[in-house]
Amino acid sequence: MNSRGKACRPGSGRVVDLEATNGRVPQSHHGAVAVYEKIPFKYRKTDNLFYYSNIYRAGTLTGKRERILEGMLEAVGRKGYEQTTVQDAIEAAGLYRQAFYDSFGSKEDCYLQALDAGAAWIESVMRDGIADTSGWRGQLRGSLRGLLGFLDTRPHIGRALLVEVHAAGPRAVERRTQAMTRAADLIDLARAESDGDAPAISAEAVVAGILAVLHTRLAGEQHGGFELLLPELMYLAVLPYFGAEVAADELGLDTA
Repeated sequence: MNSRGKACRPGSGRVVDLEATNGRVPQSHHGAVAVYEKIPFKYRKTDNLFYYSNIYRAGTLTGKRERILEGMLEAVGRKGYEQTTVQDAIEAAGLYRQAFYDSFGSKEDCYLQALDAGAAWIESVMRDGIADTSGWRGQLRGSLRGLLGFLDTRPHIGRALLVEVHAAGPRAVERRTQAMTRAADLIDLARAESDGDAPAISAEAVVAGILAVLHTRLAGEQHGGFELLLPELMYLAVLPYFGAEVAADELGLDTA
């Protein structure tokens, strides 16, 4: 094929200048996303705020898709899922309607993908919080501090991720359940440092308890003060594994 010709990009109907793409038609964005989603979550690269990169248009990174994902979370956090429209999301992203439909089939499609991206964002923040820490208690304290600090600065994102999932239906709830399962697996690593006598449901109960506390405050549109919860949330997590005396130590720790 003549590299100076033109061709339609798959799935878009748009004409692509092949000279700008070295004679190759760029791959469909949606096909690449489908392949990416087959990668187990824990192996996905999450260095950036949102891990999907829109690099398909002549090899350039535009970031439009990532901005829409964040815009959807912001809009849902402010207005609630049911009241949020596609227009709300693209206005929050500072983009246009066609940019939305280049990447997403519907509001639900966008929100579900935004849940995945938001979970990766929070998990990245929590991982950053455990740098230079050791031991289960130290690492849990650092990761919780990261989570609570995030909620202090981005409460609307937190509300979109933790409160509005039920309004979006069972597929959204399943994504939150998966995130809670990952969190419970990490909590249960405490058994390696404790006497191992904690009840089997301890990790599940700890995660559910922490979620309930955060959910109540986010649903009430509380802004700020989340980091002040750190000692009590640590007490809740430490208690079933190490007992009341060790857990009480967490209440006296400096959270700064």
